[in-house]
Amino acid sequence: MPSRVEPSRVLHISTWGVPCGIATYAGNLVAALERMGIAGEVLPLEPHAWEHYLPADVARLRGRIVERARDCDVVHIQHEHGLFGLSKGARASARNYGRILGDLLAAGKPVLTTFHTAPLGGRPRRGIGRWLERIKGFSRARTWRRRVAVPHARARGRALALVHASHTRHALVTSGMPETAVRLMPHGCLPQRASTLDRGEAKRSLGIPEGTTLLTIFGFIGRYKGHDMALKALTHLPPSYRLAICGGPHPDARDGFFESVLRQVERLGLEDRVTITGWLDPAEADRYYAATDVCLAPYREEAGLSASGAITWALSSGRPVVASKIDAFQSIQRSAPCMLMTAPGRPQEMAWAVERLRDDERLAEALVAEAGAYCRDHSWDRVAGQTLELYREACGLGGAARSAVVTEAAPRPTGAATADLAEAVRQTQQLQGWCPLEKAEALTRLVLEARPACIVEIGVYGGRSAVPMALAARTYGATVHGVDPWSHAAALEGDVGDENREWWGKLDLEGIYRGFLDGVRRFGVEDTLRVHRMTDTAALPMFADGSIGLLHVDGNHSAEVSMRYVEQWGPKIAPGGHLVMDDIDWQTQAETVAFIERTYAMVRRESSWAIYRKEPAAAAAPATRCAA
Repeated sequence: MPSRVEPSRVLHISTWGVPCGIATYAGNLVAALERMGIAGEVLPLEPHAWEHYLPADVARLRGRIVERARDCDVVHIQHEHGLFGLSKGARASARNYGRILGDLLAAGKPVLTTFHTAPLGGRPRRGIGRWLERIKGFSRARTWRRRVAVPHARARGRALALVHASHTRHALVTSGMPETAVRLMPHGCLPQRASTLDRGEAKRSLGIPEGTTLLTIFGFIGRYKGHDMALKALTHLPPSYRLAICGGPHPDARDGFFESVLRQVERLGLEDRVTITGWLDPAEADRYYAATDVCLAPYREEAGLSASGAITWALSSGRPVVASKIDAFQSIQRSAPCMLMTAPGRPQEMAWAVERLRDDERLAEALVAEAGAYCRDHSWDRVAGQTLELYREACGLGGAARSAVVTEAAPRPTGAATADLAEAVRQTQQLQGWCPLEKAEALTRLVLEARPACIVEIGVYGGRSAVPMALAARTYGATVHGVDPWSHAAALEGDVGDENREWWGKLDLEGIYRGFLDGVRRFGVEDTLRVHRMTDTAALPMFADGSIGLLHVDGNHSAEVSMRYVEQWGPKIAPGGHLVMDDIDWQTQAETVAFIERTYAMVRRESSWAIYRKEPAAAAAPATRCAA
């Protein structure tokens, strides 16, 4: 049974006091909790020791953990496979963690575990190695299910798993964990830096020549972080660009990657353009932060991270960031467009992005501003507050069930949940835009009844229709894609008339965009509403034919552009899917509306908007992906 004790003392199990991203994470969390009056004890893990542990050593460690937990109300474990003996194999790591978890639950202690990486899968191989890896992968998955997933299921709310991104949540649930036990918890951020050092002065103090553009990667050197890609990108940039790698090999690294980076620097002739600093003390790190022009995070696709401390350091640096499009970073980008993102493993694209930031000062400043807002919204104090709510829930005091993201298997909202959703939709009328409450409620009902997996809105403006759809989509795990460049050029494309041209030309679209992002955060739909700041033609290739369940068109109303929307985006709508058209009473859209009403079935028609349904084809192909 839950302890029903107000949590005031927590045992933290983590690496501690060493150069390690997880130790830094735990240290920031413990400090923030202590500022809230929650006392913390720490039992440090020594990852390197597992390799030499005998069974009796493991038993003593487990006993020590249970003994230390007796005087605490909650146990919080920081999990990464290497912290529990990955050197002896993935199955050994899962067993070691699972036994510790089982011991603590048997002792009556609620346990929260922050999973910094997803369960380990197989590695791509060819030939007979592929089949051997499949066998190993099956064995790993079975051990994980038995030792990790099943105890979470049996704990009935006393064991919660915290993850930093929805893709890691999906991986844990797919591995067998109960959906209700896995919660999203953002990675905390330090405040954005305001360096007292002048950039030029900082560069001079580091011996960096005047006129140099300094690119910096913060954190340990590891294969998954893509340092080799950054070196290749440097070869595509002029000699005035230099790279600082502010870190060294991880203390437990044995893969030889650090040596390969040193050899690559020599092979590419970059000795005079690359500096590898090793681990820096705070004063020296501040100098590099001040001297940096652009931060890089060129991670590989196979990183498997839930989040990265290094990326939060970059976002708090006060410098623009170029990062790879890996799941962990895209989760941040959907919340706030604070990075210029490039495809993983594409050094030329990375070089192009770096030069683009050099040439577009306004873009660089906008990225830094968004990063600052993201850091404020995900401060360690806020993360600690959300974590405390989960401690209370695990102790049987209710609280944070709302933190969970509900998936498609969830029931339709009823009763109090429906009332809460209706009230939230009413509150969205505070956002900028012209979507009346009647239409917002109709869009919400349409989403809940049709339950489309992929929803697209063209023309987002202040989010007054996108956010209500996202609130509804969040109840069953769907995704809303908002497509809008927030640019005067797009708003004035085609013959929009002199009056509209003058009105739109005076609008502060940057301010409206920032207000929209604030609304997305305020209504808590960051992981549901994906923002694509681009034109509809640029976004079009991201969606496969037949992949969109609901398309809401509320963009440019000129005759040419509105017809383009319907002609080009119509094939993207799945058979049986819906098209919602706004401002159907505008004369400039008369031809477009007539075309729609010849092609689609009418569902509902009001004076200024209408809902249509795309008739199923006789032999329609199944819907494929939503967005690339």
